[in-house]
Amino acid sequence: MRIIKLARGLYQIKAEKKELGMAFLRLQEYYESVKFKGKIFSVEEFKAYWKKTKLGRKSGKFSYCQYFDGFNIPSKVLRPFYDGKFNPLTKWEKQILRQLKKIKEKKFYIIGTRNNGSQELFKHELAHSLFHSNHSYKMRVKRVLKKLDKKSKMKLDRYLKDIDYHPAVMEDERHAYLLAGKDDLKDARISIPKIQPVAVELDRIFSSTIKMLI
Repeated sequence: MRIIKLARGLYQIKAEKKELGMAFLRLQEYYESVKFKGKIFSVEEFKAYWKKTKLGRKSGKFSYCQYFDGFNIPSKVLRPFYDGKFNPLTKWEKQILRQLKKIKEKKFYIIGTRNNGSQELFKHELAHSLFHSNHSYKMRVKRVLKKLDKKSKMKLDRYLKDIDYHPAVMEDERHAYLLAGKDDLKDARISIPKIQPVAVELDRIFSSTIKMLI
């Protein structure tokens, strides 16, 4: 596991698939899970819950690390972990928290991607960081998202709900999947040509913003 500074206030954690997934599991779910957002919970509690979800039932096993390749969290999520509220920590959580403790900035954003992850995955997670930390980017994205047709929006929201995203992060997730998530959009049976104009506008906003940061 290693940490990379991408820009001021923006850091990337890279690791192997299982190591990455287990390190981010409770951090990510505390941040955006429909079940565990803002709650203190154990890994065992999450595993029991996962088996009942649509993805868990589909695989028949604990497949969290196999399914998710990218993660993103604001630094405020770390506080209860450093404060001991999630003790006992797993070995993976201890490792990532040691890495992140090296950062001296008070507020920052972390993305996690597996080693040898795709550029689309990296772009997807970067988009989340911009939506959270760049007000101008967020407002421009929100205006573009209003152009998404109702049928595509309905299908995308149903897909995002099925993979357990909390309503509070739904708008952010819509933008990230439209920007960089074509395979997932196909899984959601969304017409790519139909959403292409929105995707192109989002890409233009993303590209112009990221050039000023990285």
